[in-house]
Amino acid sequence: MSRALNGHPSVSAAARARVLAAVEELGYRPNAVARSLRTDITRTLGLVISDVLNPYFTELARSVEEEARALGYSVIIGNADERPDLQDHHVTT
Repeated sequence: MSRALNGHPSVSAAARARVLAAVEELGYRPNAVARSLRTDITRTLGLVISDVLNPYFTELARSVEEEARALGYSVIIGNADERPDLQDHHVTT
């Protein structure tokens, strides 16, 4: 199935058509977490914000998230609450 979905040249057109029909019928959607285990690529970004209550950082986070989503990434946001120790915690854990 994976080769058919990824356009591998060794899959015949008939086999690819059967797989795509099954995907449509079953409502199959790829699992990003499972894919990341195989590829070592998560397509997830971490963004540490100094203070999420500050409107500047809120707008910045929103813009980063929108652009990341447009490029196929997800964003996880950590609030440092203007504390360097929390910033370090988010970056190192």
